[in-house]
Amino acid sequence: MRETPEPAEKRPRKAGTRGLSSNIFDTALTSAALMVITLLTGIFLSRILGPEGRGIYGSALFWAKLGASFLTFSIFEASIIRLRAKGGDTTRFLPSLLTISAALTLIALTISVVLVFSGIITLDGLPKADLLLFCGCYITLGMFEWAFQSSETSSLRFSMVNIERVVSPGIYLLGVMALWFLDSQGVRIFLIALLVTKTPLLLIRIYRFRNDLIGKVDGNVIGESVKLGWKINFSRSAVALAMEADRLVLVPLWSNQMMGYYFVALSTCGAALGLGSAAIQITLLPSLTGLPKEEKRDKIEMLMRLSSLIGIGLVVGLWIAAPFLVPLVFGEEFRPAVIYVHGLVFASVLTPVIGILNIANFSEERTMPGVWMAAAFVAVLGTGFLLTDFDRPIDFFITYGFANLASVCTGIWILSKDGLVRIGRPLIPAPSDAIFLVSTLCRYGRSMLGKAN
Repeated sequence: MRETPEPAEKRPRKAGTRGLSSNIFDTALTSAALMVITLLTGIFLSRILGPEGRGIYGSALFWAKLGASFLTFSIFEASIIRLRAKGGDTTRFLPSLLTISAALTLIALTISVVLVFSGIITLDGLPKADLLLFCGCYITLGMFEWAFQSSETSSLRFSMVNIERVVSPGIYLLGVMALWFLDSQGVRIFLIALLVTKTPLLLIRIYRFRNDLIGKVDGNVIGESVKLGWKINFSRSAVALAMEADRLVLVPLWSNQMMGYYFVALSTCGAALGLGSAAIQITLLPSLTGLPKEEKRDKIEMLMRLSSLIGIGLVVGLWIAAPFLVPLVFGEEFRPAVIYVHGLVFASVLTPVIGILNIANFSEERTMPGVWMAAAFVAVLGTGFLLTDFDRPIDFFITYGFANLASVCTGIWILSKDGLVRIGRPLIPAPSDAIFLVSTLCRYGRSMLGKAN
């Protein structure tokens, strides 16, 4: 008979610290603002643009985000590690980081031109020149944002980064609402508005660091960042590719209308899943790092059981609510998106578990297990595509669910070899886990009400 989670909560801890559950709920609460802003933006865009326009907008943004993410080659993550090792105020290295941004921007723009005008990347409903211009501007802004963020976070200054996460989307939401009142309906104007709203904080950063923009370029910092970045990039890209694989396959395959329904499903399902993922990523890694093996194993198993319960609750709740919620929130013309919500939420039930497995491996300073989990996911998804071509949404959602299952099984098998999880009953939710989850939520709610009073 396996242990229930209650003893872990009652274990004495140092004064001034809080339980892992409370920290996760705190982080989730602070991420709620961003979740609400993103959801509201998606609702307004869907109502203004309709299914086809929403599909064009979402697909254009997907290609731009993909380029801004993959074409950094993890060099900025590496620069943070290298600058942290140097210690102190890392603002003096800003000219070197800006040099990296300029070089990566030129490389990214060159690759974008080749991909768009060769027809490898195309988007029905948006001319090649418009798609290239939007992607190029988005990538350029992103590259220089990365330079300033790397300088700030490597000096442990997070205020501007956190402000940027909420303020830019908030400004864009206000812009979308203004365009809605002005009865603006073209996809182009919303893409332009997105670029415009990303500009103010970059200009503020340029003014704030105006005395540090020009200076000596440290070739050692650039060389070390590039060298380490290539090492990190393999693992990071494999995991990121798995996370983006659904859109990477579907954007060139499905019609704009079908993609419009799919992006609505992503908005509906992704809000809750994204909120939980953000909390896990921020709080779980420092909570697991350095723990004795047996204690770490108990926490990982407990969190996997709880996340499974949360996933099941999400499936049941959205399955019941979707037929009423989707037409009410997004408009009657999006009623066909209900089956997309049903399919996606069912296929994504294990997503929180995948996040826990990845963080558990990172706490052991290992990145290759994440690569193997991503490889299992992509292999199943690719097999499903070869067998069905994903002509029907149901074929994709079934394959997507099995791909997530393959990723989870791979992660559990790797952790079990090191004794960090036990396969079998320790991973199966029990009534005691449900009671613990509800009681923890109630305690947290009472504590928040107590603070408010």
